[in-house]
Amino acid sequence: MIKLKNLIQEKVYDPEFVGFHRQKRTRSKYDDMFITGNNYGKMYFREILDSLFNKDRDEAMKMRWLDFDWNDKYSDEYDEMEKTVSHWLNEKGYRWIFVTENRPIGITAYGNYIYKVYFNKEDILHFFPDPYGADDVAYAYVYHIKNPPKFEEYND
Repeated sequence: MIKLKNLIQEKVYDPEFVGFHRQKRTRSKYDDMFITGNNYGKMYFREILDSLFNKDRDEAMKMRWLDFDWNDKYSDEYDEMEKTVSHWLNEKGYRWIFVTENRPIGITAYGNYIYKVYFNKEDILHFFPDPYGADDVAYAYVYHIKNPPKFEEYND
């Protein structure tokens, strides 16, 4: 008799290399969280909220976060909203990771631990160019913790 579990096709994880990530300590479950105060909220929160799983996107819409004026740079309301939304994203299990396409040289301020980052394309909820990051082509990838990227330590 074939068990039902055997009939369910397991997801094959065949990740593709997306770039390099550099940080100050070894990887842990607390890495890649949404952290505010760096203007990414202003630039990308509407896009990020629009890319979430349907249930969470609907909740964000009910909270009117997609209608919020994320272009407001200097208000207390903006700062509070950015903190609230980033806390909510973290609680819901959403994360982002910043990667460079080329070898991460010239960005030692981010740390000495370098990782190759691999994603299944379908696990990427959203990505956008990182205008602040490295001295080469860089992106921020949004994902959910149930589908994290794979990491491989990079030794030069």
